This record gives sequence, structure tokens and C-alpha cells, in this order.
Amino acid sequence: MRESDGSGTGHSRETTGRPSDYPSPEGRSLVPPPLTDHTKGRSVVAPPLTDHTEGRSVVAPPLTDHTEGRSVVAPPLTDHTKGRSVVAPPLTDHTKGRSVVAPPLTDHTKGRSVVAPPLTDHTKGRIR
Repeated sequence: MRESDGSGTGHSRETTGRPSDYPSPEGRSLVPPPLTDHTKGRSVVAPPLTDHTEGRSVVAPPLTDHTEGRSVVAPPLTDHTKGRSVVAPPLTDHTKGRSVVAPPLTDHTKGRSVVAPPLTDHTKGRIR
């Protein structure tokens, strides 16, 4: 490294660029500063708890009566059979127009040979 001849900007080459692994003690004390006191200006005693009952009655309000204006007796059950026959209708016959006998199974072998084709040799033309 070159020595500064005094004509530079006043910075040594060692303090510019990447910081070194060891901080320079120039202008700084090696003793850490004292811990900050966050209790300054505060009372050591905690403030009193807030009273949320101010302006409220200590006695709970009475329960609301939701039966006012209603009959104490339950209404009669609705009759859903009005205008309907008591006898159930006959079951629907879904076999109308169909044969009772099942159709024959489809033959998927039509036009095919019963014998399986020979296996294909995929090694033909390859160098062994």
C-alpha cells in the first residue's frame, strides 16, 4: 500500500471500500455505552385499573319475554293429506314396451381371428 502524501481527500485507503474485520478504535471508546433507562419519567407504581362499571347498574337487566302476544298453546299440526287419496298410487311399470327376456350379448369377435397374432420381434435390424 502507498502512504498518503497529504494531497488526498483526507481518507486513508484502508478505511474506504470494504470494511475491515477489526473496527478502528479511532474516536470510539472500547467500553460499551451504558444501558438505556426506559423508566425515566415514569412512575414505578402501575396505574390503577380502569373501572368499566361506571354509569352501569350492578343488577343485570330482566330477561326479555319473547312469549308476549303469542298463544301459550302450540298451533295444530298442518294436514298435508287434504285433497289427496289415502291409498298410495300404484307403482309405475317401467317394463311397458320392453321384452321380458334380456337381449343377447354382443359378439365382439366378429371379423377377428380366434387365434392371437404372432408377437412382434422388435430386435430385427438392430446390431447385437
